[in-house]
Amino acid sequence: NLHPVSGLTGMTLALAAFGGGPGSRIISVPVPNGGHPDTRYVSEKFGYRVLDMPFADWAHVDLDALGRIVRKKRPSLVYFDHPTALFPLDLEVVIDTIRKAARAPVHVHVDTSHVNGLVWGGQLPNPLDCGADSYGGSTHKTFPGPHKAVLFTNDDEVADRLMRAAVNTVLFRPTAFVAINA
Repeated sequence: NLHPVSGLTGMTLALAAFGGGPGSRIISVPVPNGGHPDTRYVSEKFGYRVLDMPFADWAHVDLDALGRIVRKKRPSLVYFDHPTALFPLDLEVVIDTIRKAARAPVHVHVDTSHVNGLVWGGQLPNPLDCGADSYGGSTHKTFPGPHKAVLFTNDDEVADRLMRAAVNTVLFRPTAFVAINA
């Protein structure tokens, strides 16, 4: 999806598409552990209740605590926003923990704004290959050029939800949107 004009717009679209209604719970990375400070701000504007992803130390998610939170609080979305980290999270292990603990569907989105160049260059794993439902973010942090952002998925239903969040379908009905097998 190429509608976002910036990483913040991409964040807003992902939150709108997958966060649920007001009062829904989402999990995101707390700022002291490298999370983006705007995620909580934008999420609370949607009326979401933001839960902090638990960390065992600065660079490692406490998987047992995360599993308990997912089982007990039933978030609609886990939003991985980890832009200022020195070490990447082991997405595959963290996402597997979420999937095993969930009693209802939980959308997993990874914000790769600050590391898109490393993902696309093969230095970090593709979040979709790690089990994420969607990923994306700004393109101008690791590549020169104007502000823009992208969102990726390999699931047609996820692509449709992103499109409906991005486009006023009352005024404009797109004829097609293709999920990207990245």
